[in-house]
Amino acid sequence: MAPIDDPRDFKAVLADWLTRNDLSAYAAADILPATKAIIGRWLKGAACPAERSHRALMTLFDEGRL
Repeated sequence: MAPIDDPRDFKAVLADWLTRNDLSAYAAADILPATKAIIGRWLKGAACPAERSHRALMTLFDEGRL
């Protein structure tokens, strides 16, 4: 399921996306305009104020459009 459509919380979607794409938080920081530290906080369950746009970016990356 595409990250944009995934009903799970952002923490679970992000962790799954990182694993599927063999990305570290450091590598993902270039794709999702965020720091490694912020990505780490999201993985621990912190709220992501731009969650919808990050889910869209993850979907575009999965589709090879980034």
